[in-house]
Amino acid sequence: MGLCQVGAAPPSDAIAGHVVKATKAAGSEYAVLVKALCPGPIVKSAPIDSADRDSWHAEPVRAFDDLFYVGQKTVSAWALRTSAGIIVIDALFDYSVEDEIWDGLRKAGLDPSEIRYVIVTHGHSDHLGGAAFLQRKGATIVLAEADWPIAEKMEGPRPTRDARFLAVSGRRQLTLGNTTVDLVPTPGHTPGTLSVIFPVHDGKARHMASIWGGTGFNTRTPEQFSSYARSARDFARVAQRARVDVPLSNHPVVDDTFRKADALAGRKSGDSNPFVTGQRSQQALLTTAAECADASLIAGGG
Repeated sequence: MGLCQVGAAPPSDAIAGHVVKATKAAGSEYAVLVKALCPGPIVKSAPIDSADRDSWHAEPVRAFDDLFYVGQKTVSAWALRTSAGIIVIDALFDYSVEDEIWDGLRKAGLDPSEIRYVIVTHGHSDHLGGAAFLQRKGATIVLAEADWPIAEKMEGPRPTRDARFLAVSGRRQLTLGNTTVDLVPTPGHTPGTLSVIFPVHDGKARHMASIWGGTGFNTRTPEQFSSYARSARDFARVAQRARVDVPLSNHPVVDDTFRKADALAGRKSGDSNPFVTGQRSQQALLTTAAECADASLIAGGG
């Protein structure tokens, strides 16, 4: 039965209903996500000039005792320190990986040679491009099998499928030392998008963090919108069960990384960590994503 059946709301009303739900869930915290995902003019970001370091470089940030931001201004990378080495989540571009991740870890007081795994949330060059460099340094690259075809088409260096490559199919856990990371397939942004959940520590307090693995729409097809909405709702349930209270992203504009980093730098004794925004915040992010995908599905004629 189609959207225009007798008695059904006109598509425009249905679209508006989803946008209203997304906007309400987002509030001011995720307003940028509404603009990025809900129907409207497609705004393309300006291309990055890799030769202009000042346009993309960011200094590392210690967000928790064991979690460090080692990304750039527009693309995130996170380093999770464990008792047996470091897990990096996303590898940035090939031109920025050494500057931001390798040298950034040194600036943060860590030894980059202790990187054991690099979890790539999806196969686009802003997250996968630096993986070959880190693989050559000894790290094992973790990528969803479903995204390998995207990796094969990527311009520039890409990781090789050897002993230091782990192809993931389905949900699984990755344990290094005292830390276990939950890898959750959330197809939509790409066929093999992975989202992750892991513990972090702030003094004596233990929190659960997550990274939603893919933010935007690429093919803008009904199949993509449907898959994206379903994954957002599925991951919301997983995150709720895990009591995730630190929602993060692989693009800093989504989780407001740099504002939180500034607030953390000025934190006084007894203040909460600004990266801990609560379980409701995590659910709001995913509700916004799902409702915008539903609206886009209708708007796109799906």
